Amino acid sequence: MEKTPLVQSLHVDERYTSVSWKTISATAWQNADNLDDKQFQIYLQQHGLTKGSLSALLSGQGWIPRADVSWFKLVKPILLHGVTKKYHLSRPLIVESTQLDRLPFSGALESVVANQCEWLNPWRGRLRSELLQTLTDSLAESLANISIRCFVNEFTCLQSNPTKTRTTGYNEFNESFRSAGVRDAFYAKYPMLARLMIQQVMQWRKKHQRVS
Repeated sequence: MEKTPLVQSLHVDERYTSVSWKTISATAWQNADNLDDKQFQIYLQQHGLTKGSLSALLSGQGWIPRADVSWFKLVKPILLHGVTKKYHLSRPLIVESTQLDRLPFSGALESVVANQCEWLNPWRGRLRSELLQTLTDSLAESLANISIRCFVNEFTCLQSNPTKTRTTGYNEFNESFRSAGVRDAFYAKYPMLARLMIQQVMQWRKKHQRVS
């Protein structure tokens, strides 16, 4: 995946510009948000901005990341690799307060979870398989909750053929995500989702790194 779509996931305080532009003034933005001068100064300080740099960002002028973007290089190995094996849940998942017996949008999510199973290989033989399954089920549940609205939105937008049942349409849509190219295009459209999923996987790894 190219870096260009991914940088759109960076928050305003993760962007840097040294050029002052007045196409859209920071003062106009301040007034639109009903911030008094003190509140506005606090906002600028919290985000490491000046009125000039905020104006530049609001006007769509060029900027460079000032946040750690090392996660960009994790998108391909974590989100875009091929499916190495199937993943089977040991329990139902709770996704947005709904119990699901299967991993939703498995065409995209199954490969992510399955490959994290491999990350747990050093502990196999030392820990009960039921415990390792519980760990990966929890990751599957977290990723499903993070991503389901984006997948549902994309599915709804693409459901334009009235001759297909919703089930048939879903199955075709879901299977299409087994293509790395389809996933690449999807995450380019939803860069914040890509970022959140990478963060979730890395937090999950860090949390269970001390498993012994």
